Amino acid sequence: MDTERDQTLKDASLPRLVALFLSPFALWSYQEKVASGLDEKEAAGVHYRNNLFIFSRIDEYIGRWACVIWGCFVVLALLTFAVQSAYVYLAVSAVMIGAIVHVAILGIYRHVLNDRIDRYANIIGVERPKARDEPKEFPRDKSDKFGGDWRKQK
Repeated sequence: MDTERDQTLKDASLPRLVALFLSPFALWSYQEKVASGLDEKEAAGVHYRNNLFIFSRIDEYIGRWACVIWGCFVVLALLTFAVQSAYVYLAVSAVMIGAIVHVAILGIYRHVLNDRIDRYANIIGVERPKARDEPKEFPRDKSDKFGGDWRKQK
């Protein structure tokens, strides 16, 4: 059974899929929406699930951009002997600098997400799962709006 998030990913266009592959900021449009009639605790539960959804994937994005940086170093090393054009060096260097800045932003964003998850976990009164124990999808039970302790659910 596909969730709404999975169905949206299947219907995405090629530019949208490329954006999803390159940056976690494209995941914001796939987050669960906070309804206007929710109280503070229910809204915090929605924010908690959304932040866990992004946090569980942020390391993948950091790894992808680290590979881009490594690839730029390799290309610069190869171009040093093959091409004598300053424009090529500038282009590859610009991509490398952009990738380094993006990885730095993702690292900072990872720490911000970590703090936000802790804050929302305190509001809704759940214990946050350990970093390496977090699953990719968090099960939802109709009786428990906030996901509860996912380790106890089957």
